Amino acid sequence: MKWIGPSTEEEIIQAGKDGVPLVVVPIAFVSEHSETLVELDVEYRHLATEHGVPSYWRVPALGCEPYYIQTLADLCLGKSSNKKQCSYCKKYFPQDSDDEPCKLAA
Repeated sequence: MKWIGPSTEEEIIQAGKDGVPLVVVPIAFVSEHSETLVELDVEYRHLATEHGVPSYWRVPALGCEPYYIQTLADLCLGKSSNKKQCSYCKKYFPQDSDDEPCKLAA
């Protein structure tokens, strides 16, 4: 089956022809791993240099950035009808609990 285009390689070459800087945003990845570190940082950077791209940048993957992790937690736990959020620590706990689980809440 043919991959959807244009390919990253084609876009890098076109950026070089157009003389424009390039920012690569790895939206399909949530962590730094071999594909981001080798393919994007090494191989594609080399291709960009080879084709005259004036500047090549790769945006870091989301990784464990706190806002991203909290958003995932909100999506996973907050949408559940049997959960409520602690007013102090913002973590989720069962709806039928009388007390907030965070003992630090004053």
